Amino acid sequence: MGFIFLWFFVATVQRPQINLVGTVYNFTMGVSFPAIPVYVQQPHFPLLITPSLPDTVRIEVNDEGYVITGVFGEEGVYSYLITVKNRCGSDNVKLRITVTCKSE
Repeated sequence: MGFIFLWFFVATVQRPQINLVGTVYNFTMGVSFPAIPVYVQQPHFPLLITPSLPDTVRIEVNDEGYVITGVFGEEGVYSYLITVKNRCGSDNVKLRITVTCKSE
């Protein structure tokens, strides 16, 4: 008589955690900026960024999480709240980007 072994894997979902390498950035208007990595631990619903990013800035999925890339077309100080949620809770982080005109 043979034995049947059943392996059960129980995944425990916890409140998500969001991490940025930095939360304050300075960029030049009209120039592509280095990607801003956004890391999220735990399964989660789509990220929510408020207020919305300009049309020339986007968030993309990569192998390690997400990256924010693009170009800011206007000078200013941009403040964003990035929120992530799942059924166990939520987490958020504030991101501040200052965009200035390139000096000659």
